[in-house]
Amino acid sequence: MKVDQWEVTMNAAQEIVLSSANGILQDQVEQWHNKGYFIVKGVNLPGEVDSLRYASRQAEDINDDRFFGEYDGRARTVWAPHWEDWGKWLESYARNNPVLPVVKYLMGGQVYINQLHFNYKLADGGGAFGWHSDYTVFKYHDKWQNMNGLSVFYMLDDMNETNGQFHFAPGSHKVDLQLQEGFDLPDSFTHAEYGDNPSHDRGSTSSDTFTAPSYVGGPADGPTYPIERIEAKAGDALVFHSNVWHMSPKNLSTKDRRTFCVCYNHIDNKTQWPITNDRKKWMTLKDFTPI
Repeated sequence: MKVDQWEVTMNAAQEIVLSSANGILQDQVEQWHNKGYFIVKGVNLPGEVDSLRYASRQAEDINDDRFFGEYDGRARTVWAPHWEDWGKWLESYARNNPVLPVVKYLMGGQVYINQLHFNYKLADGGGAFGWHSDYTVFKYHDKWQNMNGLSVFYMLDDMNETNGQFHFAPGSHKVDLQLQEGFDLPDSFTHAEYGDNPSHDRGSTSSDTFTAPSYVGGPADGPTYPIERIEAKAGDALVFHSNVWHMSPKNLSTKDRRTFCVCYNHIDNKTQWPITNDRKKWMTLKDFTPI
């Protein structure tokens, strides 16, 4: 389907129209191809943001191994909160919200939910996530066959330079990492997802450029990219490619930076077996019901 033929009008309450007439979709598609990410503004009404933020607070009380804490014991990530009785609506929301037509268009077919979680980055010290490409982790653990997946981070708080904003390497999603079966995944990638705040991340939060490795686990001798730091408002949604390099520094402010995070994968790229033994069922979801 051609971009200029595609038009979706959401319900009036959302007041979001994606069409060639106002240029929103065309701009998103261009950013997706050129950079590997973009912001959809004003996805959620204030009441919906409040509901998601309240659910994130409820999830902080989950006391099993889905709770990943910071060094100080506060929440860093909580996985699969939709498994709780109070959280079942979160999956319904992830399956039916104004960003989904964009997701389906970009991925070119049926999609399912590969991951669902809250990231916290709480005020006064919420920890950094080091430079990484999500696809690398998914290829290693879940046997993804290609890069045709993306994540949507629904912003529950404003995000700016003081509270751990996203840093991206624009265009880095275009580089096929040529990952072969059985490749080695360095600790910095595993820790980026599993919650350790490694001290050996590539790149710097103060640098204006990022140099990727030419192979996973190798030295920073690959392409060099300018770093773009993203600001967003509560209610916005950040959409980014599974293979784009990104990181976020520590939250040094007095304001939280909570996000509701959903990774969508193309149904033809679904998790394969055997997955690695340490991959938990709440981290790699096995419900392949198409959205």
